[in-house]
Amino acid sequence: MKTIPGNLFDKLLESQNPLNHFCLFLTDASGSILDFTGHTEWYTRSLPETGTSITTLFDFSTGLFPFREKELKLSNLQLIDDRFTDVLVLQGDRNTLWFLLFDVTEHTRYVEQLVQRLNEINYQNETNPLGHLELLGMATFKRTAPSLYELQGTIPQWLSRLKPGLLKSAGKELFSVFPYLEAFEPEATPFWNEKNKETYPSGIWIENDDTGNEYLLKAIAVNFSNEAYLILRLENEQAVGQEVYQKARELELAYEKLTQTEKRLKELLEYKEKFVSIISHDLRSPIASVFGIAEMLTNDEELKGSLDDFYREMLLGIKSEMARLLDYNDKLYHWSNLELGNFQLKIEEMEVQKLADTVKRTAQHALENKNLKYRTDIPEGLSINADITLFLQALNNLIANAIKFTPEGGEVGFTARSDSKGNTFITIYDKGVGMPEQVKNNLFHVQTTSHGTRGEKGSGLGLGIIRKVVETHGFSMAVESEEGKGSRFTITLPANK
Repeated sequence: MKTIPGNLFDKLLESQNPLNHFCLFLTDASGSILDFTGHTEWYTRSLPETGTSITTLFDFSTGLFPFREKELKLSNLQLIDDRFTDVLVLQGDRNTLWFLLFDVTEHTRYVEQLVQRLNEINYQNETNPLGHLELLGMATFKRTAPSLYELQGTIPQWLSRLKPGLLKSAGKELFSVFPYLEAFEPEATPFWNEKNKETYPSGIWIENDDTGNEYLLKAIAVNFSNEAYLILRLENEQAVGQEVYQKARELELAYEKLTQTEKRLKELLEYKEKFVSIISHDLRSPIASVFGIAEMLTNDEELKGSLDDFYREMLLGIKSEMARLLDYNDKLYHWSNLELGNFQLKIEEMEVQKLADTVKRTAQHALENKNLKYRTDIPEGLSINADITLFLQALNNLIANAIKFTPEGGEVGFTARSDSKGNTFITIYDKGVGMPEQVKNNLFHVQTTSHGTRGEKGSGLGLGIIRKVVETHGFSMAVESEEGKGSRFTITLPANK
């Protein structure tokens, strides 16, 4: 693409009436609407729909087809009430047309200069017009994933002056360059997810360049061609008014304080996790020693024969509580290290049937205590790639929960399958008490513990560890449950993992 002369950008920046309203339509060669974005309500009383002809919205377009020009400018059209609109029609590739509608203001004469320049640019067939909003002094970023943005087109001159180090593939750097956008993204995300055809603007905020000059900025979220975009626009101090300008200054100070508080909070949370990890590690040895002594005493038949029923129960109680404390401490240790990111995955291949057998051996005592059936349904030879030690921790926690909430004589199970795309699905199920809808929906968001069918106690950490193990591997998990019918926890291992 040819470089646009800088003086055009300078003239745009001097304009007192920035382009506040516009809409953009993409049609095929016959005028059928393929996509649209912007303030459509500003120019038509009918709701645009893809697949319909643009002639049903705008009478002026009736005589334009077949369109044989590269570019056509229609000026001062009165589409709704007393508003006057300019329309720019551009040839895309041989099969598409772009219709840009914008309100007529003093800014129009600057737009007209840019329209003349558009004809001099060698567009590629796949060019996205949103990437050329730098012609209007705007910077456009395509949202490729949460927190990831890719610059479209080139950087406007004002942005080059403000942030000279901004890279073309901004990625996560966009949030480090503009921290305000990290707070705006959660607000805009529902708008992007709903594929809304309007625009979603942020508030105005202030940025300073290296020399101390202030820039008033606004971000605009846009959906177009099934993609999410973020547009950055420079605002004019006189145009926004002193009251808005003052609010932007107050917002800047408040955000600076919030950033400092957030940094301090992250430091405290990291310290807390390290502290928990160290304490739980150091406690393991004395807890295991007491548990070992209690287990030795309960296995001493001569000693048990010399004790009456009360003291035998007390001894068994000590062993049971120490076992629970040891399990709780282990879970606490794993959970804190996972939260800190201290686990480095060691990926190995293992047959799923061997995993199921290992899970059964670990849970054998608990299964026998409640006389539960343990069923498996796993295709022969099916294997997965995972950190086996860590993944077994999640599976053991899942089967322990299944046993906990299944009445005596019931059934728990371990099943697996794969689909034609190579995805693998591992399910741990039970036919126990199940969960109410509200509990199921908040299962991984609120740390809770419930007593089992025999009054078994839990730490409340098991599901947290499971969630963290699944996320650390890049897997996903779904839960199905119905009161009185049991629960199913299904872990999905994508084909590329």
